[in-house]
Amino acid sequence: MKMEKPLSGYRQKPFAIYLFSAIYFLLPFLNFLQLGADLEGSGTHLREILFSPAFLWESFLAFTAAWAIFSVTQVGFFYFIGLSLYIVVMKFYHMQTRSLFEYPMDALAALLWLGTSLGLVLSTLRIPYLNPSVKWWTQSVRYAHFRPGVLSVTGIFFPIVTLDISESGLFLKLDERTDFGNILFNPISDGMEERRSRSISNPFWVSDRIRPAAETYPQKTGEEVTVKIHMIPEAADIFPNQIFETRAVIVWASKPSSPYRYGLGLQFSRSSAAQKKQLKAYARLIKSLFHPKQR
Repeated sequence: MKMEKPLSGYRQKPFAIYLFSAIYFLLPFLNFLQLGADLEGSGTHLREILFSPAFLWESFLAFTAAWAIFSVTQVGFFYFIGLSLYIVVMKFYHMQTRSLFEYPMDALAALLWLGTSLGLVLSTLRIPYLNPSVKWWTQSVRYAHFRPGVLSVTGIFFPIVTLDISESGLFLKLDERTDFGNILFNPISDGMEERRSRSISNPFWVSDRIRPAAETYPQKTGEEVTVKIHMIPEAADIFPNQIFETRAVIVWASKPSSPYRYGLGLQFSRSSAAQKKQLKAYARLIKSLFHPKQR
């Protein structure tokens, strides 16, 4: 098996989640410091502010917002969006009456809540919130896995090579050892002999048609695809005909300038209980064969 360079950032929780969680967690303390500066450090007034119902309520909302963002759940997502709408409306009311804080603080708070909620809704960051099964940073240990396969989406097929695999997903890239712009590889029966000799055989494809342009290759996060992989020969007892096929969701796509051009990180999305059992056994097999010292 060919060892590949580890992916940078693929298994990490998005930094934006940590950043916004920290901002909302610290928001009550920042408000308190601002009020302390406005009151010139008056201890009596600071204690009154600290234990006032309004300050305690705003602190509660900020802490729960931090939890909602950090937990990455559907409940947290919709709670934060609803809470943001409430806060923005209240802040605009306060900016008219100035009943709680001074105008600049209300304006900044309103922009923070509005900006964060729009960022969650409009960016790809919403994907793990709305589909909690797609949390790539919680995936199982990955093992190097240089094997041929096929990726299909909306009836279009692409020859691929997997680079690593785990119990919950895999990383693959387009097999560009053929002319991607001019040749279409069509699926054939699993037992058919391969038509040409290459560094690694792909039993699913033969070259006999013109293929759609490279722009049709799926690279949109959140898109569901079907992946079919030819497993290692030692796994014949686990996978009949050494074939594994399942549905998966794209959770990461490489940039054009990346060394992993046409690279995709997939999270298995509809694996049956039997398939999950196969993947567990396969992971144990790979570990015992190629990573015996890994704990």
